[in-house]
Amino acid sequence: MKRAFAVMMSAAAVVGCTDREPANPPKLEPAVVQSTVQVVPATQTTPPPVAPAPVKVAPVTVKPLPVPPPAPAPLATIGDVKIARDQVEKLTMDSHGLNMLLRVAQVEMAKAAAEKEQIKVTPADIAAERLSTLDKWFKDANPKLSEEITDAETRNDQALVEKLRGEMRKDYDAMLQQTLTRQNMTMVEFDLLMQANTYVRKIVEKATEGKITEENVKEGFNALYGDNVRVRHIQCANMAEIAEAQRRLATGESFESVAGALSRNAQTRALGGELPPFSRQTPNLPDMFKQVAFSLDKVGDVSDPVEANGSYHLIKLMEHIAPKAVKYEDVKGYVREQLRERWVIERMKVYRDDLAKKALDGLKITDPVLAKQFADRVAQRETELKERDQISRELSRERNQAAQEKADAATKPAGELRPPATQSGSDTPDQK
Repeated sequence: MKRAFAVMMSAAAVVGCTDREPANPPKLEPAVVQSTVQVVPATQTTPPPVAPAPVKVAPVTVKPLPVPPPAPAPLATIGDVKIARDQVEKLTMDSHGLNMLLRVAQVEMAKAAAEKEQIKVTPADIAAERLSTLDKWFKDANPKLSEEITDAETRNDQALVEKLRGEMRKDYDAMLQQTLTRQNMTMVEFDLLMQANTYVRKIVEKATEGKITEENVKEGFNALYGDNVRVRHIQCANMAEIAEAQRRLATGESFESVAGALSRNAQTRALGGELPPFSRQTPNLPDMFKQVAFSLDKVGDVSDPVEANGSYHLIKLMEHIAPKAVKYEDVKGYVREQLRERWVIERMKVYRDDLAKKALDGLKITDPVLAKQFADRVAQRETELKERDQISRELSRERNQAAQEKADAATKPAGELRPPATQSGSDTPDQK
């Protein structure tokens, strides 16, 4: 027991836990006090810091602010007033855009067809077509020169023909401008027409080469040198147009003027409705048309409306031409050339009509203004075709009725009274 107590006291003395402190306790300096918690250096417990990977930053391109485009230059000015180009272009598109588009379309279609046939067309060909067209249009502007040219052509005197044509062509530019003004056609449209005609002519000439027989030439001789008539005509699409033409003629307006304003035939319209002289044997003219033309007695007489090939005509007699005393062998070369030209022109018209139909049927227009004009044009064409069919049926019914009445009258006994025509229930063509 004593031994355990002594050990405890010794331990207390070691740690300073006695019940009596020493007289002079030692001062403890902070610097010499050591913590009992051992701190392990960081380098011995954690990995060294890793430098972050560099971040790639894309270069920033600073776009400059958009510069507004300069104001378009005016198309024209009048003092301080400026006229913008788009203002005029819109009006031009509205007034002539569709006609111009259709003419360009026909030129391109004809050009593509010619290229397919390996047919070449040069600027000289287009110039020749233009001159030939003007010769046909204006040859009767100077009847004396026109007759001299025909005589020179008959004798195959080409030098004289060119000399006389040179004299006639002096006034062509002025006459062309007047004609285009009457037809509401621009010179640009006329030039496009000449381009299309040139390509079409080349195609048709190739197709008709070698097709004219001796029999054809003899028929052509009879047509040229037999009994002929020269007439003007006004071609209309329906009886309403015929009625308007008759109304204008009744007011004293000249037949030529009315034909130029109303006729649907573009070629003869430019000539005041005049047709080349023809005989009863002339081919490619409707028989009814020829029959009525030769039935007119006096120069200046105008026929009643005549239906021929779906159109309606008024015919005015200009001249009866007596047969000419000409030997076939002397002129058959000239006749062959005239016949070839007539064949070409007739087939050109058919070809151009086909091009126009294809353009109307297949053209796809993206411009909204022209698309609307095009839709209106197609609708108008369909309406005209329906009206033409309806009027054709009505005229046919009236002709059949008149023929039946005539047959009935022939079978009735002489002296039998017939009711007046006004009680028949419908008017006859003559009454109309």
